[in-house]
Amino acid sequence: MTDSGPGAGADSGGSPTAGYVRFVVLGGARTGSYMLVQALDSHPNVTCFGELFHWQQDHIDYNVAGYDDNSTEDKALRDADAGRFLRERIFCPRPPEARAVGFKLLYSHVWGFAGLLDRLIEDTEIRVVHLQRRNLLRMLVSTRLAQASGVWRVDRGFAPVQLLEQRTWLRALRRPGRALTALRKLLRPPPAPDPATKALTLSLDECRAYFFKARHEVTHFTRLFEAHPAISVCYEDLVKERNASLRGVQSFLEVPPARTTVTLARQNPEPLSTLIANYEELRAAFRDTPHTVFFDG
Repeated sequence: MTDSGPGAGADSGGSPTAGYVRFVVLGGARTGSYMLVQALDSHPNVTCFGELFHWQQDHIDYNVAGYDDNSTEDKALRDADAGRFLRERIFCPRPPEARAVGFKLLYSHVWGFAGLLDRLIEDTEIRVVHLQRRNLLRMLVSTRLAQASGVWRVDRGFAPVQLLEQRTWLRALRRPGRALTALRKLLRPPPAPDPATKALTLSLDECRAYFFKARHEVTHFTRLFEAHPAISVCYEDLVKERNASLRGVQSFLEVPPARTTVTLARQNPEPLSTLIANYEELRAAFRDTPHTVFFDG
C-alpha cells in the first residue's frame, strides 16, 4: 500500500495529470467488499480507502495510514462538499509509486451526500470495480446475521507469513496498537460461533423482496456507470479463486501483479440448511423457480 497524506491545496481532481488511476469499489453490503478493499490496499502501488461515505457513522472510515478517521475538519468538509473532499483528501497529488487510488462505495452510501452520485457519474475517467454476489440467499442470510450480532467483519490479524514481510513491520510501527490487537487475535483465535444459536427464520415475502432489490440494484448501478471503464468481480470467485480474481483487478487498474494480503475470515461458512431454521420450507417454495439455484450452496 502507498501511504501518503493528502496534498495541500490540491485541485487536480484526480485528472490524468495526477499520474494514477482513480477507481471505486462499488457494490452492495455482504458482497466481500471488505476483503477486496483489504487485498487491494495491501498492494505496494495501490491505496484503497474504506467506507468514506457511510452516512450512518460519526467518523470517516479511511482505513489508510496517515489519515485520521476522527478528524472533525475532514468530516465537515465531506458533509459540506463531497466533490471537494474527494479532490483534496482522496484524489490529490501523490508520490510516483502510487499507481491507483480508490475507495469503497456501497449502493446505499450515495443517498447521504447531495451531488455525490452525479459527480461520480459525470467523471467518466473513474474506473468501477463492480462487486457482486451470485447467491442472493447467502447474501440475505449474511446481512441478517450481521444486523443481529452487530459484527460485520472478523479480522484474524496478521497471518504468520506476513510477519516476515517488510511492509507488515512498517505498518506495525505506524500503528502499534492495532498491530498488538492483531497479534493477540492471531495467537488466540476467537472461538467459532455456535451455528445453533444463530439460525434464522425467513419469510417468503422477505426473500422475494430481497432478491428483487439486489438484482435491481446491480442493474441500476451498472447502467448509471455504463460510460465508465468497469470490471465485474463476484464474491464467490474471490473466495474460491482469489489470486486469479485479484490478478484481473490489478490488470484493470494498470498496476503490476503483486502478492496481496487478506486477514479477514468468513463469518458464516456453515451450510444454509444450518443457518436457516425453515430451510426446507423455503427450498420447497422456490423449487422450479430461478431462485432454486441459491439452495445449492
